[in-house]
Amino acid sequence: MPIKYFRSTDTKLELKDTTKLQKTSLDLFAQQLGYEWNNTFGKYIAGWSSFNVNNGISRGMCYISLSKIQLWYNSNFIVEVDDFPWHGEPVLPKIAEKLKFNVEELQSAIDSKLVITTHLQYSKKQNKLLCTNHQIKIKE
Repeated sequence: MPIKYFRSTDTKLELKDTTKLQKTSLDLFAQQLGYEWNNTFGKYIAGWSSFNVNNGISRGMCYISLSKIQLWYNSNFIVEVDDFPWHGEPVLPKIAEKLKFNVEELQSAIDSKLVITTHLQYSKKQNKLLCTNHQIKIKE
């Protein structure tokens, strides 16, 4: 792993590989929504065992790209809100209506996260996941 240098304190720190931890956290998040990772296609596909396929088709989302599920993960679905509530109104009911999930599924997905943000990228050329940033914060 690379060594990161901090000029302000004149220290060096060896970074640990957090790819598996980030991937596990993203998989738990996606499983709560009914999707499973398919390494062949590099996408999250509606799971055959834990998810009703007809339900996924009726949502219009048979598969979700890594970047989309990661965007939902890192923002807690806030990016899907058309008009952001400024007075503390609950946002999840509007998002659930738009994405055709129920509020309990969205909340359980948010609660299942292990790390606060993930930094993963799928390489079609190498046919594998790559981590772009190993500095993470563990969710408390």
